[in-house]
Amino acid sequence: MMKTLSATLARRSVHGARWFFIRLILPWSWRLSRRRRGLSLLQFSRVEADSAWQYQRALGVATDPGLRQYLFANALEEHDHARRFMALAQADLSVPPPHGQRARVPLVCDAGDLRDFLAYVHVSEQSIAEEFRLYRKSAGFEAGAALFQEIQEDEERHHTVALEKLQAHGTGNIEASVGAAWRRRAYDVALQASETLGHFLFGTAFKALYLVFGPIFTFQCAKRLRRRQSQAVLAARWAEGLAKVSAARGRREPTVTGEQVEVSP
Repeated sequence: MMKTLSATLARRSVHGARWFFIRLILPWSWRLSRRRRGLSLLQFSRVEADSAWQYQRALGVATDPGLRQYLFANALEEHDHARRFMALAQADLSVPPPHGQRARVPLVCDAGDLRDFLAYVHVSEQSIAEEFRLYRKSAGFEAGAALFQEIQEDEERHHTVALEKLQAHGTGNIEASVGAAWRRRAYDVALQASETLGHFLFGTAFKALYLVFGPIFTFQCAKRLRRRQSQAVLAARWAEGLAKVSAARGRREPTVTGEQVEVSP
């Protein structure tokens, strides 16, 4: 009973956090900065590439031909998703960011992990499909909306087939595995949402500080530059006047070194 309740709460928390970020924050964030949009698409590419890697690890320990075929086909699709997200990201990023990716955490180490892996695929693909439906509505550009729509359909199919494979090849308490997968997914989404929200709030706060204090510092810098320019003009005029006096007296022109003016006899 408690595990079922916790799984239900986990599903609702995933949906709430996802809706809040994608529908309320993301449209403004992407409209204000194409680079930020490109970085988000780049992160999608990395996530899809990580999913392909997880499928490949599962493929390495699976022995059933039908299951291996399913895992191989999904790995190819995830690679294709990663490639297409990368192409969209590069269109928005004039300067590619430094390469960096978190260390991957394998979901499958041996054949005993396949049941939990299929449960996590069933849960995460459903969650991702719902996310991409929201991203399609909030993307704000046609190419991105079309790609989210297409990949959403792929993820919905993965979600359905994963449950069929889980029921056909899973052993033990399948319901408990699905509940544990929902709790893990809720943790992953909460961690990602908090990190993204933190970056957005920090960037917004930094821009607000610039708008408040930037004009003050700009005024002070401009004032100092004008003062130095005035000093340079006075020094040039002083040197020019001495040169005229020297020429009138038949002497050599003055030698100007820095702010010192020397007149040779």
